[in-house]
Amino acid sequence: MHHVVVLNGSIRGPEGNTAWLLEEALRRVEGPVTSELLHLSEVDRDMDQLVESLRRADAFLVGSGVYWHSWGSPLQRFLEVLTPYENTDAFFGKPVGVLVTMDSVGGAEICARLHSVFNQFGCTVPPCSSLVIGRVALEAAERVRPTGEHDPNDDVWMLDDLDVVMHNLLAGLRDEAWRPWSFRPLIAPKGAFPAAGRLDLGSPRFLPPR
Repeated sequence: MHHVVVLNGSIRGPEGNTAWLLEEALRRVEGPVTSELLHLSEVDRDMDQLVESLRRADAFLVGSGVYWHSWGSPLQRFLEVLTPYENTDAFFGKPVGVLVTMDSVGGAEICARLHSVFNQFGCTVPPCSSLVIGRVALEAAERVRPTGEHDPNDDVWMLDDLDVVMHNLLAGLRDEAWRPWSFRPLIAPKGAFPAAGRLDLGSPRFLPPR
């Protein structure tokens, strides 16, 4: 049985959007998996106990809100304090997934930076293992309905994409195939490489508003 340690780096701890999203992600895990959820804003334990919890992990799920183009201060403090354990058995070789909540912007950059940091700590990064849930995107998706062949929300992260993140987080441990996102494929160029000039791959037009 695999064990996931969940690190909530939100400044609101167990009361915020990030805590809800992390708990929802755990509800979507396939198969027998144990987990430990650590709200980093409220960690009150001996360092040896904390490091032992990290050593027991087979995988990590990290979450944070977006605060002035960065992750929460509890997560930053965690990274600073745990730096002596980079590339040790606390982190080395363990897959990491990242969930970020935001109002409107900045989440994708936070995901990329966190994956980079945890990779430097020794963790591995599975494909399609980060997810950004934004208030603006969710509200917009409620107002947009499929027209024609494609659903315009295919290229917008939604709560159901948690299933992909959690599957891929554990897929390597289970020797299973990874899953891709749902997305709208673009049109691949034909012939010679288009080194210059206008390039239109068929991405959807959304301005002016309909």
